[in-house]
Amino acid sequence: FDRAGGGLVSGITSIALPVGTKLSSNATADMKGSAPRVLGSRFLGDHQEGKIETLPSSSMRRNQKQGTSNNLRASNEHRQLGNNFIGDQTVLVVRVSAADRTTTADETELSNGIFGNGVDLHNLVSQFKACSYGKLNLIKSDVPNGVVTVRLPSTRTTQGDGTMRNAITNELNEMFDVGSPSQLADYVIYCLPAGSFTNGTGFSTIAYAFYNSWLSVFNDDWCMSLSLQMHEIGHSMNLGHSNEGGETYEDESGFMGYSYPNIDGPRKCFNAAKSWQSGW
Repeated sequence: FDRAGGGLVSGITSIALPVGTKLSSNATADMKGSAPRVLGSRFLGDHQEGKIETLPSSSMRRNQKQGTSNNLRASNEHRQLGNNFIGDQTVLVVRVSAADRTTTADETELSNGIFGNGVDLHNLVSQFKACSYGKLNLIKSDVPNGVVTVRLPSTRTTQGDGTMRNAITNELNEMFDVGSPSQLADYVIYCLPAGSFTNGTGFSTIAYAFYNSWLSVFNDDWCMSLSLQMHEIGHSMNLGHSNEGGETYEDESGFMGYSYPNIDGPRKCFNAAKSWQSGW
């Protein structure tokens, strides 16, 4: 498939073939006039320190966009910086109610998806605990359930993720009387409503984070993706991408390669180099 053929690219977009599809020996599929169902894509948005580097959430693997980041260099006095991530570290999840849209998952769903709460058995907390051999324990911030809803009646998703991100930061500072959200938790996850990520390409970034920082930003439902949670928090922990053969993301043996839309998987860890870097 190609972009003109419906936004699907061979080797990148995952699809489910309709019932009755016949596969031939020359690797063609006769779907009897039906269309495949798109399951998701292996794309993610990432960053470089001081810059945002975005990748589309479906289709073209390249076509990256870079732009300067604003209002992101908040103080990190609350975080334990460095490459050893051992002990208790706190997480705050931010749900957003903008003027035109609200994050799809409610506070309970986000809390279960990130912290488990005995409901979701495979989550950000359980996976980091397993991958660190019990050395890293992510816990909720002091906010109930570890999730807070920020209301932005004057900000619309069509203004873009940069405007949305800065409005969230300002509102959190005011709500909790702090100078930076980094004072609220070691890792702060912004779950933006659908439509917030606009880059003029017709595609949408699914997430990005900042190296050795407190902030990661997700596009709506992708906040519930286990592999993307691990990937972006991995960047916050100063982990770079896992590449193979000179291709970014191609090492899929760990979470710093491609990410998937699955809520509870795939269940894996970081590769040996990343685990060593993290002190595990």
